Amino acid sequence: MRFSAYASAARRACLGMALVAIPATSPSVSAQDASRWECNAPYGETAENFAILPPGTRSVRGLIQFMSGDWGEYGQPRAAISLNGTVPPGTPHCACTGLMAFLRSDDKVQYEMHGNGHGEPFAQANLGVPITFRVSIDAKGQLLVSIGKTDPVSKTTMLEYPATRPLRLSCSGARVVFSDLRTE
Repeated sequence: MRFSAYASAARRACLGMALVAIPATSPSVSAQDASRWECNAPYGETAENFAILPPGTRSVRGLIQFMSGDWGEYGQPRAAISLNGTVPPGTPHCACTGLMAFLRSDDKVQYEMHGNGHGEPFAQANLGVPITFRVSIDAKGQLLVSIGKTDPVSKTTMLEYPATRPLRLSCSGARVVFSDLRTE
């Protein structure tokens, strides 16, 4: 099933038999099938795809493949797999929670764990290589972000604010493929 910014919410698709995909917010974005989403946003634009997670979902995993980036004057190409938290009014930072990927000037992709309003770099990979990822939050609010299949690298933090639904996949100034998406 294909969907775009012009698709209606009534055309939701089941993602990996567990996620429900909601139409992407940019016409430059498409889904080849329910468990694969290719994000293609030129510099200065952001494309997003949201999925409603079933109750009890604690983990999202799959592959992220950073294909290319569109550099500009003020920002670096990036992609995210995130949940937004609920922060009290007046809190000076966002509660973006999950995995961020940034294309560096040397064509390496820098992976960061984001939680509690800041990011912590913890791994890197070559441009174009599909990387296994897992983002999970336990019942106590501990965030675990892991990348890699053979020698996984992980980072954890205790969240100040609970992460909420929906799951957000996004890219800005980049072409990124998210595939084999599953929830646990």
